[in-house]
Amino acid sequence: MRCPSFRHRSVIAWPISRRVPKVWHNAWKSHNQTCLYFQQFEPERLLVAHWAETIAVPEARRRLATQLPDLLTPDVIAHLPPFFDLTDQNMDQWIDARDAESDFYLIREKGTDVLIGLMFLTPSFNNDIHLEYLLGQSAWGKGYASELLAGLVLHVPKTGFRLLGAVGRENPASAHVLRKTGFHIVPELSDRETEMFDITCN
Repeated sequence: MRCPSFRHRSVIAWPISRRVPKVWHNAWKSHNQTCLYFQQFEPERLLVAHWAETIAVPEARRRLATQLPDLLTPDVIAHLPPFFDLTDQNMDQWIDARDAESDFYLIREKGTDVLIGLMFLTPSFNNDIHLEYLLGQSAWGKGYASELLAGLVLHVPKTGFRLLGAVGRENPASAHVLRKTGFHIVPELSDRETEMFDITCN
């Protein structure tokens, strides 16, 4: 499945109130690990890898902590929850807090150690998986968002899981790309500020 490139800010976010506690997250992931959870996938120009191994190694974790502020610039986080503002943040605590909420994936250009984005997958109480991602400013306009979404949709096992992605109504370009990727709007989960889209992996 091919999806066109984002021409504007590459961000999908969903309301923080819908996150689930880590104890439920871990139980869900343990039960469904063979169905959805994966370590990495590789679109044409990208390497998308779960950050578990990175944050478990002190040296790699420290390097990530130095890369994140360069990625999460004011323009990138403009429409994201306040905790993405790393000003005065303790990075170890920030990483632990994000790891407690979601499965985080690091997006890098193949053959480099350049961190160009983040992807987060968060389970709900059923077969719904909430998708969020962001790309740094240096990666905008290169078609990376298209590769990421297409690669994810192709990589997720066809086991009936539903991917959900929310887009602010001020970001119609991202909504257009989701539609082109095969996502459909979910009116009952949308509101005046946000459009929710879904695609079922079967």
